[in-house]
Amino acid sequence: MIAPIIGSIIQMYYPSSASFQVGITISLLMIFFNYQNNMIQKDPLTGFKNRQVLERYFDRLITPHLSPLSIIMIDVNKFKRINDEYGHLVGDQALQTTATVLKNYFIQNHPSSDLYRYGGDEFLIVMPGIEENSFVKKIRYIREKIDNTKVPGYPELKLSVSIGGVVSDGRPIQYAIDKADKLMYKAKIRKNMV
Repeated sequence: MIAPIIGSIIQMYYPSSASFQVGITISLLMIFFNYQNNMIQKDPLTGFKNRQVLERYFDRLITPHLSPLSIIMIDVNKFKRINDEYGHLVGDQALQTTATVLKNYFIQNHPSSDLYRYGGDEFLIVMPGIEENSFVKKIRYIREKIDNTKVPGYPELKLSVSIGGVVSDGRPIQYAIDKADKLMYKAKIRKNMV
């Protein structure tokens, strides 16, 4: 927004120049590029950051002031069945509903957390500053909260998730993500587990 101000000042002293118009054009381009950058980084369905953003910021996530760092992997159970029985639009609503529950919980309780759509029906949450003793309680609460949520317009459609989580021990972030992913798949085998 500084470009139009500078352009208008220059135009006051040099009225034949088109500085103001150039300043406006530069500002509009900067707004457009910023908007495009934000769109590239966000999943359009959930509004969460996408996996590519997570991969770019692996190094940033493990720093001394962020420890301990907890990783949560969440998988929507029977998502293929939802898509097959109700259609992909309802499947999208199921993902959006799950994302809304997660957003509301983390905005209220852990605003420093980063939420990512990791894959088709998988979400990843990075939570800094959570001690291991309270971590399991928090992920159980999240699972119960999602279990008690219905997809709008489909009261018979019950959501459930499987969750794997780990508190990082200072190893590279990819190690913690892989471990949380394996724990999530163990929970998925038993269905609706943490």
